[in-house]
Amino acid sequence: MLHSVRKLTKLWSSLMPSEPVRPARARSAEEKNQRRDDILRAAERLWTSTTYAELSMNQVAREAKLAKGTLYLYFDTKEELFLALLSEHLGQWITRTSDLLIERQPRTPQQMTDVLLDSADSLTPLRRLLVLLGTVLERNVRPELATEFRRDLDAQLGRLVEHMPYSPATTLRIHTSRPTPNLPIDMVSIHIVSRKHGEGAATEDYNSGRAAIGSGP
Repeated sequence: MLHSVRKLTKLWSSLMPSEPVRPARARSAEEKNQRRDDILRAAERLWTSTTYAELSMNQVAREAKLAKGTLYLYFDTKEELFLALLSEHLGQWITRTSDLLIERQPRTPQQMTDVLLDSADSLTPLRRLLVLLGTVLERNVRPELATEFRRDLDAQLGRLVEHMPYSPATTLRIHTSRPTPNLPIDMVSIHIVSRKHGEGAATEDYNSGRAAIGSGP
């Protein structure tokens, strides 16, 4: 009799979940926003120790303590999830830079450079995500989602430029030595180098690493 009770107890324990079960579906808008944020944070935690190629939606679901089917209610693909994560980090950087511009009111190129450099502190996650943007994310998400991302980014950058000490009529014209269809993607990631390292440096110096600082994104 005692042996049977022990077997039943063991069977019952194996059927019980080791962690609290979360509701299968968030109901209110607040719950949905919180669930979406939980998923983003779970993916971000995993990405610190797992490469993008090795990271799976199954892992994200387990980390967020969600069923895989629930995860897909919020993001159809891994690329869509990481594009949302990139959009979040870009928005945070743009907001931080705008706040610094409003606070400091830069008027000279050096003051403007100082603002951009200070706003770039702790941007390692954003730099890593920007590397994925042109190589993986935009090539694999739905075209309408990529278009929406670009449109939202343009709007945010437009608001950022409004706080810069330049006339709205200022135009940046870029000349390339050959057709460069990926130029808009390349322009998303702007690298700032100090005058000490960049003055007088040629393209070959950057390509070889002589004029580069740090280990890159």
